Amino acid sequence: MNIYDIAREANVSIATVSRVLNDSAKVRDITRQKVEAVLKNIIIFPAPSPEAW
Repeated sequence: MNIYDIAREANVSIATVSRVLNDSAKVRDITRQKVEAVLKNIIIFPAPSPEAW
């Protein structure tokens, strides 16, 4: 999932997702909550290191 998918899921702009990720004060609380709710549903797996191959 990338920033475009997060924006689509939260029904906000890509710029708004970026502002939330960068902790900008320009984002309303309700909008921040929508984006954060989508972010909490994402499971992020680190890329395997080359040594693991």
